[in-house]
Amino acid sequence: DSVSNARASRHGAFSHLLQTDNAPAVPLALVTILLGLYVYSQNENFLSAYNVYNIFLLATALGFIALGQTIALLMGGIDLSVGPLAGFALMFAGALITGAVNGILIRYANFTPIAATLAMYIAIQGFSFLLRDNPDGYISSTATDWINWQWGPFPVAFLVLVGIAIGAEQVLRRTKAGWRLRAVGSDEDSARRMGSRVDLIFIGGYIACSLLTALGAIMLMTQIGVGDPRQGVNYTLSSITAVVLGGTSLTGGRGTFIGTVLGAVLLTEVLNAATFLGLTQTYQYLFQGILIVIAALIYSTVQRRATR
Repeated sequence: DSVSNARASRHGAFSHLLQTDNAPAVPLALVTILLGLYVYSQNENFLSAYNVYNIFLLATALGFIALGQTIALLMGGIDLSVGPLAGFALMFAGALITGAVNGILIRYANFTPIAATLAMYIAIQGFSFLLRDNPDGYISSTATDWINWQWGPFPVAFLVLVGIAIGAEQVLRRTKAGWRLRAVGSDEDSARRMGSRVDLIFIGGYIACSLLTALGAIMLMTQIGVGDPRQGVNYTLSSITAVVLGGTSLTGGRGTFIGTVLGAVLLTEVLNAATFLGLTQTYQYLFQGILIVIAALIYSTVQRRATR
């Protein structure tokens, strides 16, 4: 009886996990491990210490940007301006301005999130090219070495990313601020009736999104080594992909920062694996699309079974 009770308890805990926003963590972790083993069977260099470190380092830049994107999606919005902002030189000042303008356009000028952030996308990209239309300058090797410092196979910056994600998850689940953020994304009118200051939440959320993007931009700059306004553009789509892979709803109100980090790691691993399998960049874009479709199917299937 005790064995049966223990099994039932474990099954109940697992079923409960699958019904929460953290449900994607299970399939994401499995897919990441299985993919790594498969690519390793084809090319042993894939799991070399250098490449494992490189995957986590690349995932760190994407992870910070995707954490910011998670906030926007939790509110029922989206931020298309993260890509150009990641390549913008005056990042933290630009982040504060960009986040505030995005929030103000959406809440007070009645722009849709897509229209507001697309306008900022174009404006930031244009201003970046005015400042520097070609790759130029350099990042101090001292700064690069400090930011890329590692502990075992992990960049310390990646561990900082994980720590921020865990902290953000606690805020999201255990504080009034987190509850209000999710409430705004789930049902704005109900959130307003419950006393939430919806306009300020939106503006604050977009500022937080932009500041996290600025942290990702710092990681990106250390990897590139020079100033280049073109390098951040691809992160708009990649950040959305990582967030959706992590299980955050595109309609708002549901999501997880932990899932976003796992999604960033898996997406980076997929793009890295394509190189080790001798595939062209075309396949990298194809894999991004396939991966997000498969993830959506797995996530919906797991949730249906868990709710039976």
